[in-house]
Amino acid sequence: MRLFKIAAFWAFSTIMMVSSALAAVTVNDPVYDTTTVDTGTTRTVSVTMSTDSGSSTINSFSVSSSPSGLTAGSVDTPFTVSTSGATKTFTISSSTANTYTFSVTVVDSNGASSSSGSATIEYVNPSSLTMEIVEDPLGTVYEGNNTGMSVNIQNSLGSSQTRNVTLYQNKSNTFVVNTSLGSSAAVQAITLTAGETKSVTWNITIGSFTGTGHAIIRLGDTTESKVWTLTKGTTTTASSATTTTSGGAGGGGGTTTTTTTTTTTVRGPPGHEIQNIVRELVQRKNEEIKSLIDSNEELQTGLRIALGKELSAEIKAIVAATTEKIQKNVAANRTIDVDTTNQKSTVEVKIKYNGTEQVNNFIIKDVVPKSFADRSSKITVTAPGAVVNVTKDDPEYTFTYSTVTPNEEKKITYSVNERVFTTIGEYAAPIMLAESTQVYVPPTTTLPGNATTTTLSATEKVNMTFVLAVVLILAGLVWYYHQNYGKKQPWQAAARPK
Repeated sequence: MRLFKIAAFWAFSTIMMVSSALAAVTVNDPVYDTTTVDTGTTRTVSVTMSTDSGSSTINSFSVSSSPSGLTAGSVDTPFTVSTSGATKTFTISSSTANTYTFSVTVVDSNGASSSSGSATIEYVNPSSLTMEIVEDPLGTVYEGNNTGMSVNIQNSLGSSQTRNVTLYQNKSNTFVVNTSLGSSAAVQAITLTAGETKSVTWNITIGSFTGTGHAIIRLGDTTESKVWTLTKGTTTTASSATTTTSGGAGGGGGTTTTTTTTTTTVRGPPGHEIQNIVRELVQRKNEEIKSLIDSNEELQTGLRIALGKELSAEIKAIVAATTEKIQKNVAANRTIDVDTTNQKSTVEVKIKYNGTEQVNNFIIKDVVPKSFADRSSKITVTAPGAVVNVTKDDPEYTFTYSTVTPNEEKKITYSVNERVFTTIGEYAAPIMLAESTQVYVPPTTTLPGNATTTTLSATEKVNMTFVLAVVLILAGLVWYYHQNYGKKQPWQAAARPK
């Protein structure tokens, strides 16, 4: 009997050992979505375990790291692992920037332990990667139109970094139809080498929505984000403001009056973004105009070319006096039209002169911001009737019109064959100068036989009509008086009675 018990115990132990050997646990390598994480943030890690046969009960689950400082969330035990596998998830975090190597170890009910391979994750300070706005989207958008947004991401660390840059919308009524530029998705994983800066750009198409929504760009897992409010445009809203700035005490300085009437983004054809600003003009006093000429080399260059002579103090004084005289009769209108369908962008400037005199050597200086084009060679300029000079490749231009007559409008157009992210607020008002004025003489028309006729202005026509009416009235009065009260002459004898 004793021998039987010993044999039975030996057989049972052997069976258990074989069973335990057949139920060995394998722990796969941990799985997580990024190898670089910002300190203070939490990542979720998953690990899968399986047995080669049968099943096993896991009584202990632990995460170890080197160096210490990586905090891992707990996993409830016991749990069963079989050949079909079991997956458990846990979180890791660290408040200290460092590179951590970690692994998972499990211990089954028989006291056998199994470990995963090592995994590496780097925690970095959030400030080590920064995000800077490059292009703002249009604040007011219209259904079917496009707008864009762009940021620069800079890596100030001494090692390569990988991050997700994500574009979100946080409005329940979806308004972003297409959140991509080319084939790039709304979530873009970017890798930056030490000290590198990269630009990330989205072009979004506006769908149907009401009220306002928000577009958000988030860098990595940090709370740092850039938020833009997009408002659906329905009507054009105009506003007008006049600001006067006086010089300081003691009589120094001049007075600058800026009169601006603005119009918000207006609805354009489908696939067009249109922005508009009107009455864009700065009113300057005589001394301010001379000071402006003296301080601006590009303006001096344009003025020399326009006038064909050097700028003496006398010429500057004449130009300043003429400009001050006529500027109140000049209005400017600037419109930006971005054709997102044909990838063409156009800026149009209209200058309207409402004075009564003719202006000679009318000069416009205009600066195009780099958001439209970084140099003049990229821009096609159209300015009928003007002599165009590039005074700076940045780009800056001067346009010279030999004469401008009453109620005449001049048009300047800049265009590039690409979709640009430029806003009306980046454009300064054009600077206007003029050399002289003279009495306006309407043009004459030559008739057959070398006869000519002069086209009269409305005022001249009224004056001529009044003079003719007075002459006719006086002639009628003279005739009436003569017929009734005039003295008869000898040859006007009375008729003889028959």
